[in-house]
Amino acid sequence: MAGKNNKREEFVAETAKSYGFEVLGRGWPDFLIYDDARNKAMFLEVKSKQDQIRPEQKQMHKILRRLGLDVKVIRIGADQGGEARLHEILSCFSDKIQKELSGKTIELTSSLLLAGKSSNGGWSKQQLELFDVHYPLQKGWFKRLIGELVPVEYYEEFLKLKNKHLK
Repeated sequence: MAGKNNKREEFVAETAKSYGFEVLGRGWPDFLIYDDARNKAMFLEVKSKQDQIRPEQKQMHKILRRLGLDVKVIRIGADQGGEARLHEILSCFSDKIQKELSGKTIELTSSLLLAGKSSNGGWSKQQLELFDVHYPLQKGWFKRLIGELVPVEYYEEFLKLKNKHLK
């Protein structure tokens, strides 16, 4: 929250709390990556292989996602795997913007996601990557997708891929 010596910030935080609001000043992701012309943005948290996400960061990420904002965490270390993942995230974000501009979107619901489950009771890596969900799956990935707006073409492809990985 407010720095020890910043009385103005402390005053604002305490006043907001007196109105019953929660106030977070810590835990913001490292980067806001945005496309101003298209009014699209995502947050990016950068960690080393050993770093842990702090509780206030988890809370902030949860709030941002609940507000419909994209938050990604990337681990960059000496093995260069993180660099490839960064390029993958940015490329997917760019593609997502292009798809949203070119067609209609659909709001994901629990039933829409469950409709894409395979006869074995799961989803393929290829299906989930359409919605920017990557392996290893992170706890809460399903809940995070609820309410997301995705291009209709992505959802149609998601359904087409339903049992393809079983063949």
